[in-house]
Amino acid sequence: MLHCPEMRSGNSTNMKVSVISVLALAMAMFYGSEAASLTKREVPDVMGQVETLTKYVEELTNLVKTSTQDLMSKLKAEELNSKAQEYIKSSRSQLEENLKPIADNMESQMKPLIESLKAQAEQWQPMADSLQTSMMDMWKSLMDSTKSLSSA
Repeated sequence: MLHCPEMRSGNSTNMKVSVISVLALAMAMFYGSEAASLTKREVPDVMGQVETLTKYVEELTNLVKTSTQDLMSKLKAEELNSKAQEYIKSSRSQLEENLKPIADNMESQMKPLIESLKAQAEQWQPMADSLQTSMMDMWKSLMDSTKSLSSA
C-alpha cells in the first residue's frame, strides 16, 4: 500500500474513496455472483413453465387443426350432398322434358289400338255371354247326371 500515490500524499479522503470503491466493487461482485446463482436456480422453474406452456400451445394447435379438418370434411360432405340434390333435380326435369314427347307419341299411337280392342271386345261380348251360358247349362246337366247316377 505504500506504493499507492494516495498514501504518499497523505490524502485520507482519497484513501477513503478508494477503500469504499474497492468495497463497493467487492460487494457488487459478491451480489452479482449471488444474483447469477439465484438466476440459475430460477431458470429450471421458468424452463418448466415454458415447457408446460409449449405443450399446452401444441395441444391447442392440434385441437384447432383437428377441429378445422372435421369442419372442412363436414362442409365438403354437405356441399357434395347439396350438389347431388341439385343434380338429381336437374336430371329429373331433363328426363321429364325428354320423356314428355315420347309419352305423348306413345299415347297417340296406343289410343286407336285401345279403341279398336274395345270395339272388338264389344263385338265378341255376345258370343262370350252365349258361351258362358252354354257352359253353365252343360255343367248343370253334368251335375244332374251325377246326382242320378249316385241315387241309383
